[in-house]
Amino acid sequence: MRSRRSIRSVIGLLTFMISVTAAQAGRLIGRVTDRAGSPVAGATVTAKASGETARTDSRGVFALVADLPATLVIRGAGYADRLVAASDGGELHIILDPQSLSEAITVTATRTQTRLSDAPSSVVVVSSDELASAPQATIDDTLRQVPGFTLFRRSGSRTANPTSQGVTLRGVGASGASRAVVVDDGIPLNDPFGGWVYWGRVAIAALSQVEVLRGGGADLYGSAAIGGVINLIRRPPDTSVPLLVEASTAGPETSILTLFSSMSGGVWSGTFSGELFDTAGYILVPTDERGAVDRAADARHHSADLTVNRLSGEGTRAFLRGSYFDEARNNGTPAQINDTVIRQLAGGIDGALLGGMSVLRAYGSRQLYDQTFSAIAADRQSERLTVVQRVPATSVGANGQWSRSLDDRDSVIGGFELRDVAGSSDEQQLGAKGTTFVSSRGRQSIESAWLENLFVVSSRVNITGVVRLDRWQNFDASRSTVAPAPAAAVLEPLPSRSSVAVTPRLSVVYTPWDRIVTTASFYRGFRAPTLNELYRTFRVGNVVTEANASLGPENLQGIETGLRFNSADGRYGVRSTLFSMTTDSTIANVTLSSTPSLITRQRQNLGSSRSRGVELDADWRVASQWLASAGYLLSDARITNSPASPQLEGLRVPQVARNQGSLQLRRLASDDASVPALLRGIAFSVDGRWSSAQFEDDLNQLPLGSYFVADAFLARHMASTVDLTLSAENLFGRHYAVGRTPVTTIGSPREVRLGIRMAMGK
Repeated sequence: MRSRRSIRSVIGLLTFMISVTAAQAGRLIGRVTDRAGSPVAGATVTAKASGETARTDSRGVFALVADLPATLVIRGAGYADRLVAASDGGELHIILDPQSLSEAITVTATRTQTRLSDAPSSVVVVSSDELASAPQATIDDTLRQVPGFTLFRRSGSRTANPTSQGVTLRGVGASGASRAVVVDDGIPLNDPFGGWVYWGRVAIAALSQVEVLRGGGADLYGSAAIGGVINLIRRPPDTSVPLLVEASTAGPETSILTLFSSMSGGVWSGTFSGELFDTAGYILVPTDERGAVDRAADARHHSADLTVNRLSGEGTRAFLRGSYFDEARNNGTPAQINDTVIRQLAGGIDGALLGGMSVLRAYGSRQLYDQTFSAIAADRQSERLTVVQRVPATSVGANGQWSRSLDDRDSVIGGFELRDVAGSSDEQQLGAKGTTFVSSRGRQSIESAWLENLFVVSSRVNITGVVRLDRWQNFDASRSTVAPAPAAAVLEPLPSRSSVAVTPRLSVVYTPWDRIVTTASFYRGFRAPTLNELYRTFRVGNVVTEANASLGPENLQGIETGLRFNSADGRYGVRSTLFSMTTDSTIANVTLSSTPSLITRQRQNLGSSRSRGVELDADWRVASQWLASAGYLLSDARITNSPASPQLEGLRVPQVARNQGSLQLRRLASDDASVPALLRGIAFSVDGRWSSAQFEDDLNQLPLGSYFVADAFLARHMASTVDLTLSAENLFGRHYAVGRTPVTTIGSPREVRLGIRMAMGK
C-alpha cells in the first residue's frame, strides 16, 4: 500500500511541475523530428565551427547560441547524422532519417564501438524505442523477445525464485547457473555467489538500450560469459530531460514506479535512478493440482542508485556510484520465503592514456540472501519446514582495458580482470531428532589478462584475433556440522581446486558485395563452478539438489558462420547464423533417486553436451512510423557423452526448447498533420513469442509442452511531456507450464496495467 501511495504522490507532484516548465530561448531555435513528425528527444545539436552544443528536450526543441552563419551537426540515437546550414535566427525544423541496421553501434562484440555490420559475432540490439514500447514489466521478460535468451525455467523474475534466474543463450548449459554475463556500465551484474541475476537492480527508466551477444564471449568477458554477453547501457546525464518517470498499476495486483533523473553544473553531473515494484502474484500450481498449502507467490523489490560524474576538459570521465537493492518473496506456500539485500559501491575512469583510450572499473559488494525450504505432503494439504538457510557473500573486483589504433588498418585492445568472492551457506536442518547446523564456506579468485587485435586486411576483409589467460582457484573451503546431542561438532575441510585456462578467438568478416556481409568465428571458453554449485544444497518443490565440492570447470569450443543482408535504403535487414557449440565436463543436475515424495539430484560434471542450430533475425521498416521484426532459433541441445551416467547419452539438455520464435510490430507516435486524427499521438506495439516443448529433468521424463504468448502496449500523448500507457501481458490468457517439480507450475495469467509516463524538460 505504501508503494502505491508513493506512486500517486509522485504523479501529483510531476503534474504540478509540468505546468511550470518553460523552454529556453536562444539565437537559434529549432525542433528535431523523425519522418513521422515525432519529436527526437536527447539529440545533440552542435555548431561545427565553435563547438557550442545543445540537446533537444522531450518535444524535440533546442536553443543554441552560435555565430551565424553556422553549420549544425545533428546526432540522435538510432538516427543517421545530418548537417544543416543556418544563416539567420529563424526557427528551424530538422528531420532525421532512421539509422540503417548496418549503422547501429555495438560495444559487446569487440569491447569497442563497432558498427553492427562489422561485428564478428551474432548481436541483437534492443533499442531505446523498443524498451519504451515494451509491454513487459521486467527487463528479463522484455529480453525473451530475443530467441535464445532464457532463464533456467520459463518463469520470469516476477515470480521465480532468484536461484532459478540464471540466464543462458543458445541452450548452452544444463543447470540453473548462468552461462551468460550481464554487464552494467562495465561491471558484472551476476550474483557473485550463485551466478544468477537480480533483474530489478537497474531501473528500467535508467536504460537507453540493451545489447545481446549470442555465442561464446569468454575471450573478452571471462568465465561467466561462456554462452554470451548481455550489455545494459545506461542513459547518460541529460539535462534537457532532467526527470523521466513512469508509473503503472494493475489495481491491487501490481504497482510499478521507475524513474531516472539527472543534473549538472560545470564539470560535475549526477544521476539518480530507482524502482519500486510490488505484485500480489498468482498461485503457481494449476487448479486441479493445488491444495490447502498453495498461495499466491508475491514479490516486492526496491532499488536505487546514485552516480556522481566529473568530466575534465580533456574528455576524461570519472564516476562513483552507490547502489542498493532489497527484495522479498513468497514462493507459493506459507513456509517458503526468501529475502535479499545487496549493497554495492563502484567507480571508474574513462579517458586518454598513452596515445589511446583507457577504461578502468572497480567495485565491491556485500549481500545477504535468506531462504526457507519445506516438504509438502503428496495431497498438498500440509507442509513441514525442513531448512532455514542464510547465504552471506562479499565480492571485490576490478577490470580495465586500453585501446589504440596503430594505423588506419590495425588496432589493439588489451585488458585485465581481477575478482575475489567469499561466501557461505549456513543452514538449520530441521529433523525429527532435532536441529542440525551445517555451514559450508569457501572463496574463489580469478585473475585474467587478454589481448585483442582488430586488423583491416582490405576494404572487404576484417580479422579479429583474441587470446585470454585466466587463472582461477577455489580455496579456504570447509564444512562444519553440529548435530543434536550427544553428537559432537565436526569440521571437514573441502577440496581446493585451481586451474589455468587459455581462451582464444579468431573471427573473419568478409563483405563480398555491397550490403552483404559474411562472418566466421572459432572460439573456446571455460566456466569455473560457482560457490553455489560447490557448497549450497537447495530444494524446489519435492526436488532436492545437492552441492558437489569436487566440481571442475566446464570447457566450451564453438564454431559459427553468419550471413547478413541490408537493403540499400536501410529499411530492412536479414541476419542468419549457423552455430555448433560443444561443452566438455558439462555441469548438470543429475538424478540420483526418485520416489513419489522426493526426487534427489546432485550437481555433477558430465562428459559433454552439444548445442547446434541456426538463428534467423529480420527487421523491416514497413512505413515511416511502422516497424516489424522477427526472430527464430533452432537449437538442438543434447548430452553427447556421459561415462558416469550412460543412460543420459542422446537425451535433450533440460530446460532447452528445440524451437523458439518471436514477432514484433511497433508503431511510433506522430503528431504530423498528415496522420489521421484518430492515430495522431498514438504509439503501440504487439509482441508474440513461441516456444516448442522442452524437458524439466535430465532423464527427459518430465515434459513441458509448447506455448505461445502475446503482449501488447498502447501509449497516447496527452501533453508535450505526458503519455498515458496501457500494457497487457499474456493478452489471450494462455495457460502453459513453466516447471514440474514434479508438481506442475504455470506461467503468469493475463495482466493489464494502466500507467502514466512523464518526461520533464527544461
